[in-house]
Amino acid sequence: MALLSRGRAAALLGVVAVSASCTVNPGAGATPATTPPAAPCALAADSPDREDVETRCDGIDNDCDGLVDVLMPVDANACVGAAPACGSAHAACQGGARVCMAPGPAPEVLDGVDNDCNGAIDDVAAVDTHPRALLLVPNYIWDDGPEEVDTIASVLEQWGVPYDRPAPRTDWSGAFAGLSSYALVVVPGYLLGSVIDDAQRSALEAFATGGGVVVLTKPVVDAGTNLLAIAGITRSERRLDIDALAFDGALAVAARAFDSPEERSVPLSNDQAKNPVEGYVMEPSSASTTVVAHAIVRGAPAGAMVTRRQVGQGAVYALGHDLHTFGHYRCYVNCFEPSGDLIGLFLREAMREGARGHLVLKHPAPGPDDSVMLLTHDVDAPDAQKNGTWGEPGAQQVAELERAHGARGTFLITTDYVSGYYTPDTLHSLCDLGMCPLGAHSVRHADTFSKQPQGTCQETYATYVPERATSLCGEIRVSSELIEKETGAKPIAWRSPYLYVHPSLYDVLESEGFVADSSFAVGDYKFNLPISLARTGLSRDTFHQRALYTFPIAIEDGLGTVVEGVDTRVEMQANNAAKFISLWSYAVLRNADNFAFTTALLHPSYGRGVGPDNLKNKLHVADKFLEATTKRGVRTNLTMGDLGAFWRAREGVQLDATYTAAGGYAGSLKTGAFAVTDLTLEFGDALKSFTCASCGATEIHGRRVTLRAALAPNTTFAFTAAPGRP
Repeated sequence: MALLSRGRAAALLGVVAVSASCTVNPGAGATPATTPPAAPCALAADSPDREDVETRCDGIDNDCDGLVDVLMPVDANACVGAAPACGSAHAACQGGARVCMAPGPAPEVLDGVDNDCNGAIDDVAAVDTHPRALLLVPNYIWDDGPEEVDTIASVLEQWGVPYDRPAPRTDWSGAFAGLSSYALVVVPGYLLGSVIDDAQRSALEAFATGGGVVVLTKPVVDAGTNLLAIAGITRSERRLDIDALAFDGALAVAARAFDSPEERSVPLSNDQAKNPVEGYVMEPSSASTTVVAHAIVRGAPAGAMVTRRQVGQGAVYALGHDLHTFGHYRCYVNCFEPSGDLIGLFLREAMREGARGHLVLKHPAPGPDDSVMLLTHDVDAPDAQKNGTWGEPGAQQVAELERAHGARGTFLITTDYVSGYYTPDTLHSLCDLGMCPLGAHSVRHADTFSKQPQGTCQETYATYVPERATSLCGEIRVSSELIEKETGAKPIAWRSPYLYVHPSLYDVLESEGFVADSSFAVGDYKFNLPISLARTGLSRDTFHQRALYTFPIAIEDGLGTVVEGVDTRVEMQANNAAKFISLWSYAVLRNADNFAFTTALLHPSYGRGVGPDNLKNKLHVADKFLEATTKRGVRTNLTMGDLGAFWRAREGVQLDATYTAAGGYAGSLKTGAFAVTDLTLEFGDALKSFTCASCGATEIHGRRVTLRAALAPNTTFAFTAAPGRP
């Protein structure tokens, strides 16, 4: 039996937790039908309110999927904003009204679009720029919050923004003389106004005047300080009663990627009294400082929380919140949760502004696709590995469906040879269907996983006796040993049973050669791109800076809550299939717009509280979901191990480039310890040519260039690129 229970999240956040759980009923049932029955709909088929795709904001479930006023970002909801020349977007429901979530103007580049919305296409200004960011760290941050420097650096790395950061405890004074070498300057942590002297103020002003962008975080100011003038505010006030952050002001370039209701209205905390989140409310000093976002207290605006001051050709942004620390519980799984992604999206677009549109990034996905959908399966039940009234093993049925769609799932195997449902033949079938390498999911799938002793890490199948006593090392090593024995490949992807994380989990996983983990959900860490445990400043006491990447689960095949230890999970089944299809599709489409990933968990078993014929309903949802995912062009043929290995190699690549009006782009890539294949660069302009003599096969896809050949480790590759439509 398998149950993913998130009482841990409730304990951490002090709120009701949504569970991601699955138990298996061993009873018999009917032979699966080919198509599950539809859930009842409140609207008649000929009702004027009935829609195939919901487009109205009328308080009615028009498309009968169990969701009210949730508009899918598809063609039926395409729209143009107040400045149509800027391009199209998708409409959404806000406050009961249909609103076009169109972005505002951006710097003009060569791409056949009127980016700055001035009525002229490709009227690009002649500029030279170095699209690179600098973390400018006040001295006191090394004592008060050095983990914040690591977190912002790791976020820049996630989103592929080239950056420099100082060595720990480096005095920041010397960095001001070199600001002109960058397009973006970010001050992480919090900024005391009293530490900025006149020379530093002048340096920042000159940098912005020349076109650079400065991002200041949590300005702590006193009257008359230089920080007030730089930020363009008259005061700031620290508050612990802010419920939400609303991007409801000017359509600033740095916030232009916030094109969904979930990104424009973001709860900071569900209960500020029990779980306060710090924020700063600011007062603009003049018309040159515009309000980008407001703080919301008890449903009403309570002052500016993000501002932008125009300075010459550049800008200074002041953030009253760090955009990555949240105490809210909007959802745990089965939703689009981009809160933690806000800071990455903001800094990526701030770089676009500072580089006058001519940026160069490491694209998150391997290859030219916008995004990746990672479909994972916990193979932790008898019907997932054995034949029965449900037909072939559930894992095999799911794999056959995925293969028909050209997809590859990540199958995380529970090797429970004690209970007797571990079936090596099923592992061979998965490999025959192209789903290997497989991942590991423990031996016993015990609900005591996080509390068991660590063990010696010398355990083997021959010596491990889990009937008597289990250990962390034994569960990891022996499951890995058995999978490697049957498939010939050692697992490098892991998920803990019940999503329970042992205090020494990542120490053991690293020592055993694992690279990828997925033992959290977006309710735990509100990021959709993988988190580098070695680089992030988050949860150091859990991650121990180990060399792994964790993929938070965004969507899962159960709905429910855990309240005071009582699990009320409802399994994916016929009467909620339409709801799951919509929830899953909405998440993957929204993440694709951000170039973020979506990690899905579908248990290949019929589930709890339903009969053995329920697997057909899960297959139906997966089929429709894969159709929507493929239609959007999201890549589906990568396993967690594939992505973990790619992410590790990508992280080691150092990118640096320049743009000149006369010569276009010129730059270099320096690989790290691992070879990287399908590395893709994202340029600000569309490209008509790309040259890299030693890169091997390359492909141009509009703004993107994919380097198809494997780039050798510890090697430097020089490139040039000419902007323009092919």
